[in-house]
Amino acid sequence: MKRKIIKLGQATYVASLPSKWIRAHNLEKGDYLDVEEEQGDLTFRVEGRKRNKAITLDITKLDTKLAASVLETSYIVGYDPIEIIHNPEIKEYLSKSKGNKLSTTEFITTIVNEKLIGSEIIEQSDKRIIIKNLGGGLNEESTDNIFRRILFLLKDISQEIMEALTNNNLERIKHLQTKVKLSKKLILYYSRLLNQSKISSSQLKIKNTILTNINFINGTFKVLLRDALTTKKPYSKESINVLSGVYKHLNHLVVLFLKFDLDKAAEFIEKRESIIASINSFEPKPQDLGVSYSLGALMGSIWYAADAWIAEKIIEKN
Repeated sequence: MKRKIIKLGQATYVASLPSKWIRAHNLEKGDYLDVEEEQGDLTFRVEGRKRNKAITLDITKLDTKLAASVLETSYIVGYDPIEIIHNPEIKEYLSKSKGNKLSTTEFITTIVNEKLIGSEIIEQSDKRIIIKNLGGGLNEESTDNIFRRILFLLKDISQEIMEALTNNNLERIKHLQTKVKLSKKLILYYSRLLNQSKISSSQLKIKNTILTNINFINGTFKVLLRDALTTKKPYSKESINVLSGVYKHLNHLVVLFLKFDLDKAAEFIEKRESIIASINSFEPKPQDLGVSYSLGALMGSIWYAADAWIAEKIIEKN
């Protein structure tokens, strides 16, 4: 895409902006843009928080899993309000009873209440629901505070999971499912705020990479807790020891996130091989399959998140 530079007056030069980009950001005559110079390039951004665009979602042919994913993604991207066209009932994903359906309004209400911070249902009928974000704007500092809350919550969850699994405490495991849901809620909210922020596209890519892997870690917690409640059998001591090593590694990553130190980053990297070796040498017993499946997924997510974070900090220093 090329734009011709036009000279206005003695010291003013003008180039037109793509109309498609203007429409996408709901810009009008008189609006302001932030302009930054980055290594010889000019970057234009919508001033302040990005303006929200309305969207209409037709979920009449979707099941609960796909409908939830579409709604969460629309929330993360920043669409507001979100209008949902639906049937009175929606097919339940992987239902034990073939063709089992749920009330769509109850299903969507649960998602809004449990996952979409700041959003409320403002209109509702058997075929249409409108969700509106009623939360106020947050500055960069408060956005960072939410990220720290997510990190502390992940650390707490991993520690409590180890204690609960070691003692096969099923009641505590049930309680931890609530914490995992809260973590998911904060992750979605933080992702929404990131996409509405003024950070550069390169920073946004790095932060979204980190957040994607943190979300996967949280999802692994969810699967492991569900497996423990399903089997109701204690995991072997060997599996607990291997999982403990991975969770300690995760906690070291949290510390690195909270206060970056290049020497500690190097120590973190050095521990990788020994943990991978312990995973590779682990021979799971039949009751350990839940732990066995989660080990590789956890380490992969920890390392993708760590790589992105360390790279970002080294780039910032240079």
